[in-house]
Amino acid sequence: MELVSAVIITHNRLDLLKKAIGSVFKQTYKKMECIVVDDASSDGTYQAVRDLQEQYDIEYIYISPQESKGANYARNIGWQRAKGSYVAFLDDDDEWFENKIEKQMSLASNETPIVYCGRTIERNFSRRRSESQSRVLLCGDLHKEILIRSICVSSTILMKKEILQEIGGFDENINFWQDYELCMRAFQGRNVAVVKEDLVLYRENISDRARKTNNVVDWEKSVQYIQKKHAVLFGKLKNDELARQSFYICWDGILRARNCKNIYYFLKYFYLIMRMKDTRRIFWGKVMKKIR
Repeated sequence: MELVSAVIITHNRLDLLKKAIGSVFKQTYKKMECIVVDDASSDGTYQAVRDLQEQYDIEYIYISPQESKGANYARNIGWQRAKGSYVAFLDDDDEWFENKIEKQMSLASNETPIVYCGRTIERNFSRRRSESQSRVLLCGDLHKEILIRSICVSSTILMKKEILQEIGGFDENINFWQDYELCMRAFQGRNVAVVKEDLVLYRENISDRARKTNNVVDWEKSVQYIQKKHAVLFGKLKNDELARQSFYICWDGILRARNCKNIYYFLKYFYLIMRMKDTRRIFWGKVMKKIR
């Protein structure tokens, strides 16, 4: 049985962090270590984790406000300290179902060194929907599909630590789509396995305008950075694949603009979808599917 390192990054989410940590130690897969990277929290996280260390074996890493360089910096510190041959990330506002790691490790191998799973998406701490029941979860050679759209998020991913070492971990120059961009690199030349069921509770507080993921302006800057960084890979996509990619970007922009009630960006990305025939066709196909 191989050691799996759970890496949790946190910032001022003490109540949710306790639930995330608890979900790690409820795993049916028992050969695990838990690393909590505290990115300059000021809400009593330090003392709370110290108290939890009396009950659980937790490695706690504190990043001071002076050292703090963002979530990706914290994630990189976490996986670099990991002793396990596999690393699984968990955001502090998410939780793992108790058999997540066991089911992922049953599929992990040298041939499939990356395993992701479905998630139950909880919006505003109440409404829930199942990802594994609402869309197809793909596996195998996804090196091209990952360039078109995001397939998984950080809390659903388990991968060999050596992959993170090979690709350099998370890009610390971006604040959005960091897990998506990581997978763009990790999926190249590797087969990916999937557990086709929800094994993660993924929380979205879309009513919180201060929530970073609702910031459509900075999100757009990250998208532009990623497109420039991976221009060579994107240049290999066919016209229909580029249309799907464009639609995915615009649709994500629309959802973020809606969440933060930014009418300018909402109309901007809606216009970009309607302007192109191929993206317009994808949009109306999505609408008809909803109607049915």
